[in-house]
Order: sequence, then structure tokens, then C-alpha cells
Amino acid sequence: MRSEFAHTASSGPARRSTLIPRACAMSLAAACVLAALAASGCISPSDPPGSELDGCWRETYMVIGSSLMMDLTHGNTGITGTGYYSLEAGRNGTLTVTGERHGGVYTLHLIRDYGDTETLRVTSVSAATFTADVLNPSGVVVMSGLVFQRCP
Repeated sequence: MRSEFAHTASSGPARRSTLIPRACAMSLAAACVLAALAASGCISPSDPPGSELDGCWRETYMVIGSSLMMDLTHGNTGITGTGYYSLEAGRNGTLTVTGERHGGVYTLHLIRDYGDTETLRVTSVSAATFTADVLNPSGVVVMSGLVFQRCP
């Protein structure tokens, strides 16, 4: 009887000691998969669903003769892009876009080829559109509700 107890006692801890490394290995494997997905950009805890600004965008309502289109890339160092504009009965040209994201708020700085700068604060984003406010240099909203759509 004593030998059976000794065998049972020794097999119990042995089972537990193999379960703990297996559980740790499974947790480590799951963590590695999640880290790989996050690194590839598939998921990110700081990105709310539908918040990607990557791609081509055009402003939907402009004065006749005006247009604004930009192609954006959202990377680890912020938002960058290029585009073009035309002003009603005025000049047209290229622009450069820089920007950043703080939480769920994007700020875009549009720099026209002649040096004029416009700042947009993106107020809502979906897969097909985003809405933005134009800010003056002090950060005060001077125009709100600009709607941009993905380019066709």
C-alpha cells in the first residue's frame, strides 16, 4: 500500500509540473501570434476600427472650380502624403501633407507649393469618408464639417 501511495504522490506533482510548462508555452505562442499581428498592422490596440486614413481622399463639397485631393500614408512616424489643389479662379498646384495621431484624433497639415499651410483636425472617420475642421494657427476652428471621400 505504501508503494501505491508513493507512486500516486509522485505522479501528481509530475503531472502538474508538465501542465505548467505546457500552459506557459501556449500563452507564449498566443502572445507571439498577437505580437506578429500587431507588428504587421493587422491589429493595434490604439487603432479604433475604421480609423485608417491610408489611401486617396478628395473633398466632396467645394466651390465650383476648386478641388482638393490627397494620398495619405499612416506609418509609425505619423501621417505623410502628397496631393494637389485648385482654387476657384485662382492658382492650382501640389501640396505636401504631414500629420499625427493622438488617441483617436488625427491632425493633418496641408502645405501648398507656394508655402500656405492649412491645418485639418479629423473629427470622424469611416471606411469611405472622413470629416474635418479647419483650424487657424491658434488651433481655433474657422470652418467645420469638411467631408472627404475615398477616391474612386
